[in-house]
Amino acid sequence: MTQKHKGFIQILVLFFIIMYLVVGIVTPIVNRRLPPSEAFSKFVCRPTPKSVTEIKMDRKIRWQGWHRYVFHFKIDEEDLSLILNSKPFKEVSEFEYTDSGLLSWEYLGLGSRQGFSLYTQTGTSPAPEWFKLQNWENPKVYLYMVSDIFRVRFLIYNKEL
Repeated sequence: MTQKHKGFIQILVLFFIIMYLVVGIVTPIVNRRLPPSEAFSKFVCRPTPKSVTEIKMDRKIRWQGWHRYVFHFKIDEEDLSLILNSKPFKEVSEFEYTDSGLLSWEYLGLGSRQGFSLYTQTGTSPAPEWFKLQNWENPKVYLYMVSDIFRVRFLIYNKEL
């Protein structure tokens, strides 16, 4: 092997070692999992209403960096307005969550329905044990469109639970 190729291979090996170290150090920092209370404050409402307890969270990472967070928490009905007033939430009149994990709703008076899969009942992304939306009766549903159909926030409230 010539000296020229040996030097190139050494530089290439050094490059891969540096990249391995950078990815090993930077990735955990960038993808740090927030504790549920901190994520609630960041994505749902800041400050967190005093009556909010038992925050549970599930984070799914989708392709191209999209994240989907699902929260479950207890809140007093009086504090619900603090969350609803923190963003321009609008009540959704028609809403459905199917057994296949599809969440669909009437698209804010436009006469069409929109939806996306929150969870699949089988396969790679089953719902966590605490996610029982299909068992809820008569929930109130509020929607906040952050920017487009792919950046949506839902608040689904069940007074009985």
